[in-house]
Amino acid sequence: MSKHEADQTPADADGPAEGPGSFIGFVASGAWKLATGAPRRAMDLAQKGLSEAEKLALTTLRKRMDAVADDEAPHDEDDAPQPPSRPAAATPSGMAAASGRLTAAAAMARLMEESLEQTAEQALERLALRTVRQLVPDEARILAALVDGHSAALVHVGAGPLVGPASQRWLENLSPVGRECGVRLLDQIPTYLANLRNLGLLESGDEDKALHLKYQLIEADTLVRKTCGEIEKAGLRVKFFRRTIRISEAGKAFWNACEGVGNQSW
Repeated sequence: MSKHEADQTPADADGPAEGPGSFIGFVASGAWKLATGAPRRAMDLAQKGLSEAEKLALTTLRKRMDAVADDEAPHDEDDAPQPPSRPAAATPSGMAAASGRLTAAAAMARLMEESLEQTAEQALERLALRTVRQLVPDEARILAALVDGHSAALVHVGAGPLVGPASQRWLENLSPVGRECGVRLLDQIPTYLANLRNLGLLESGDEDKALHLKYQLIEADTLVRKTCGEIEKAGLRVKFFRRTIRISEAGKAFWNACEGVGNQSW
């Protein structure tokens, strides 16, 4: 082999041989490169020193391989086939929403239907049940203590200028009724009485002179005396509002609706 012929020998031992049919030989001997996942690199190496016809054939093969690679590549989520969506459930009045929750329209429609079908006794039962759900056990004890109709002492502590009406309320709904009936949270008695009054189960009345001693005991309470001192330090005048607390007519109806409660020993 001459020096010139040696210079023309391809430096890459993996390259194709020259001569007719070299492209077919390349494809056969270089198929393993395609299997290794580097088809384009093998094509680029093979194109060196090839004829125009072979280059054209390689280009065609590359395009086909690119098309196959594109088909096998993962698609975007937007392009992926989606399962058929379920039709949304109809939500007219009287039907539940697709989520299974009752809609406001459906709930109102149900109430309207029941209002046409219920009896007076059933209506009272529903009203009583709603009221029961707004009570805590201590409040139930207070109501039970007053269900016989007697009045309990009630005091509000007010404040005002030295001359003029006492328009400010510093303490409200102070009564011994909670302690007497055995509630657990004595400091919450004013809150209990306020809730029972707001629900219409208890009502306030005028001062009862027969409860004079009860009023004095309330006004001598430690918290009351401390509050009175704060009022006086503020340059105001202390005013005690003596009232009574008793069960209302609505409270009696509610208690009667709670059938069987009055027969129990609490």
